[in-house]
Order: sequence, then structure tokens, then C-alpha cells
Amino acid sequence: MPKLTKFFKKKPLVRKLSPYLIASCFLGYSFLTAAVEIPGKIQAENYNRFFDTTPGNAGGKFKNQDVDIQNTSDSSGGYNVGWTDSGEWLEYDITVRKTTEYTVDFRVASAPGGGLLTLEIDGLDIGKNLTIDRTGGWQKWKNSSLDLGRLTRGNHKLRINIQSGDFNLNWFDIREKGSNSTSCNGTPKIGDPGWIYDDSRGDSRHSQIKKWTEAGVRGGIPCEGELRVVETIAPGQNIESAINRASQKGGGVVLLKRGTYKVESTIRMKSNVVLRGESRKDTRLEVNMRNSWNTNPRKTFAISMDDVKSAGVENLTLFYSVPGYEPLDHNNFGEKNTSSPWPWINDVKIRRGDRNKKTISDKNLYVGFIKFSDSHDSWIQNTDLLEAGTDPIHVDNKSSHLTLRGNNVYRCYNKGGGGNCYYRIDGDYVLVSNENVRKIRHLSIQLGGEYNVVFQNKLEVDINFHNGDDGNNLVEKNSIQLPFVHHWHVIETGGASYGHRPPGKNNVIFNNQAKHDRNEKQNISNSNAVYTLRGYQDIRRTGPRPANGTFYPLKRK
Repeated sequence: MPKLTKFFKKKPLVRKLSPYLIASCFLGYSFLTAAVEIPGKIQAENYNRFFDTTPGNAGGKFKNQDVDIQNTSDSSGGYNVGWTDSGEWLEYDITVRKTTEYTVDFRVASAPGGGLLTLEIDGLDIGKNLTIDRTGGWQKWKNSSLDLGRLTRGNHKLRINIQSGDFNLNWFDIREKGSNSTSCNGTPKIGDPGWIYDDSRGDSRHSQIKKWTEAGVRGGIPCEGELRVVETIAPGQNIESAINRASQKGGGVVLLKRGTYKVESTIRMKSNVVLRGESRKDTRLEVNMRNSWNTNPRKTFAISMDDVKSAGVENLTLFYSVPGYEPLDHNNFGEKNTSSPWPWINDVKIRRGDRNKKTISDKNLYVGFIKFSDSHDSWIQNTDLLEAGTDPIHVDNKSSHLTLRGNNVYRCYNKGGGGNCYYRIDGDYVLVSNENVRKIRHLSIQLGGEYNVVFQNKLEVDINFHNGDDGNNLVEKNSIQLPFVHHWHVIETGGASYGHRPPGKNNVIFNNQAKHDRNEKQNISNSNAVYTLRGYQDIRRTGPRPANGTFYPLKRK
């Protein structure tokens, strides 16, 4: 954005300052930012050194220095550097892993266009420049690329010199020349970078299709090697302190080494920080918290994603610890139904391994695992969520563009009324993919949820449009197999007698393989049919079928 919003006339101001003051006020360092490994992506605000032509941070975000930083509305979330002007520069410490030719992709936005930048490596100009074209607005983003030339293995300093300003810079991605900066290793998965709407497989008769392809983290979950590890801790060290240190360094991965971590109070995530286990099975967060339904709040959570962007939890196990006890459960799908206590109740537990399933009262187990509150472009992936006290995953109605994929959700204590033990989605544009969900109460979409996509999951739980979703949600290509004791329909709603609002309009259910051990509860028996909800417990076939066989047409860039 233009410097005028700082309300300084730079030339008169600089003339009045001594050379000493110019150096001390506008030339600065950021000691907490570590060198970034290349190939890799660097957030513009994570500089090591800078020169700015005016004092103060015009955007007022992230750092109390003279570089101008603001929140960005780009798909990656986080911050961008703005109010750029000629003569300014940003310098970054990099560690190059391999001697070869590199290309750098800049993520830029400019309302007027006409910006110009050049690059230096270790004080030498590379002899090339990049012109920043008009993008249509200060938050209308595009990628512009520049050949960086040959970099040798080892440590270097990269400086961005702003020859002409009036552009915003979000990040830049240094990659080997000829490589694709948007793909992850291995077979591409839904939710990775690089998936876009395939208009050749769209269908104009279904206006929601393109919207559904926008669900999930915008731009995709960053590939594992794209985010640098900035903190590594072992059992016994404080997880939240490590998260805070990572945030102060501008974000990155907090790597939890193998072992068991005791969680005694809520871990509060920060924007741009990823909590990653070294081993999904052997990095174990043992949650020892307690909470009663009669307290305020009625539920508490082991991990809070409150007002964060671009944050994630991945590759670890969360286990709710009630020593010597386990949840009262029912059999899995296809297993012989046995006579046992009704599992859809609250405030009980049983001794671990008790075949008689004698219930014991415990009113202090209202602890869920992960809650998103007013959070965006964040994720949970490749995580086991075992034996939660209440909701294993809870997304509030102010959250959007989340990706929940590759997780295993298994068992829960408080499966009775009151909205407990839900895999709960109240937000918008949430992508649920490749999940394995068993022995909880519902997977619910409710309270304003819209344009959510439940795609290609393995579920032993009903999908419940529970209480006043806003419609336009998609359920496609799932395996849904419900055991005998799970007495709800495969696709379910709330009820007027409970004060629930009816399901929203234009929800679409298509191409799901569904079975129920109670035949009368199987209400989407034809996988080739398109179903929708017209009211409470009123699911009907509708049409037409999508012209190209899917309501979720994606392709790789």
C-alpha cells in the first residue's frame, strides 16, 4: 500500500534527522529469525535485517519495528509486508542444501502496478529485476517469478532491494529451476497444494459445484518440507512455551520427539505454527484434564485454535487418560450385537476390560480434544484422537476453510444428550476427507454450516444435519456403515421436539456406499441417486445427477 497512509512526508523528515538517528530508527535486525533452508518458502515478514524509509509499523501487526506489516487476506493467511517505497530493503539468512540453479516465486499484490525489485546474494546484485504489474487491488494476489541463478551449497544472505514501491509482498518461494513449487512428495492427496476446480467437469445445473471445490485450506496444507522446524522439544518440556517461541520467530513447526507428554491444561495454538509429532504412534499427548458439565464452560478442550490462521496439528496421538477406565461402548459394524448397557448416556465410565460393562458414575469427563474458534486456513491431519471425553473435533460457526484429513477418531465417554461426543462442524468451507470415525455420537453439520465437503471417508457414525445448517453442504463418496446399536438413520437430522431447527436447503448426498445393521435405518440405499433433505427426517431422491459423475471436480494445476 502507498506510504501516504503513514501520514509522513518522508523527504523533509529525513532531512531533519541526523545520520545517527536515521541508522538507529530505520535500520534494524530481527534476531529471533533463524536461517531458512532452501529450497523453501520464506514469509516476507520473517526478515533478519531491514532498512525502511519511515519510522513505525504502518500496519501495526506482528513486529514493533519500522517494517510495515499488516494482516493479509491471501489464501495462506498470516501477514504481508506493505507500504513499500524506493530505497527500502529486506534481508534474509538462507541455507542452501544443494548447489544448482534456482527460481524464486514472489507472492505480490499492487493496485497501481509499476513496482520494481532487484536481488542481491551476499552483497552482489544478480543482474536481474522483477517488475510488479497491476493485480487489481492491494489484496489481489498473484505469483511473479524471477530466475535467481546458481546458488552454492551453504549459508548466504539474500537481500530484496525495492527500487520502486507501491506493492505488497506476502512470501517468496525459492525452488530448484524447473521444479513445481506446489506439489508434495508422493501421490497427491485431496487437500494438498495444487488442486484447482476442473471447469471441464463442471455442471451449470448445479451452482454449488465450484464453491465446493473451494472448501479446505486455501492453497492447500503446506507440504511437510515447506515449513521449517523452529522448535524441537522432548517429553517433560512445555508444549505451549515452545509454540509461543515459534510464534515469536515468525512461525514454523514445533516438533515433538517420541514419548508421552502430559497435558494438564489447554494448549493454545498460534497463527503460522504447526504442532507436529515425530511419530504418529509414538508421540503421545496424554490429556489429564477434568471438567464438569455444571461448570462454565461446560466443555473444555486439550488444544484450542482460537483466532488463528495457518496453524496445524499433525502426526501424533491424543489420548484422554482416565487411569483404569474406558468408555462404555457398543460393537463395531458387522460384529454380533450383544445385550449390554445402553451406550448413549453421559457421566459414566467402565473399568477397562470389564466384559460385563458395569457403569461407574463420573461427572468430570467433559473434555474434548481440538476446538476451532474464529479460525481459518488451519488443519488437523494424520492424527489419532482416542477416547475423548466429549467432542473430539469441534468447529465453531465463525471458522472457515479448514482441512480435516487422514485422522482416526475412535471412542468417546459422554455420548448422551446435550451435544456431546460430536465430530462437530458449525463453520463454512470445511473439508473432511480420508477420516476414519467410529464409536462417537454423530458427525454433525449444524448452526450455520455451509459449503462444507465430506468426501471419501470411512464412517461408522451417522451424518447428522442436526440443527439449522445453512444448506449447500456436500456428502460424497463415503463409506458409511452403522452398527446395530447406532439407532439413527445413515443420514439424520435433529428434531423439532428437541428445539432443533430443520436442515438447510440444497444439501447434496451422492455416491456413498452405505449400510446399516438395522435395515430400516438405511435411507440412502442407491449410491447412484442424488439425495437431499426437505425437512426433519425427510430425505428424498432429487436430481439431476452431475454430468461428469461428481459434484467435486478437481484437477492438478
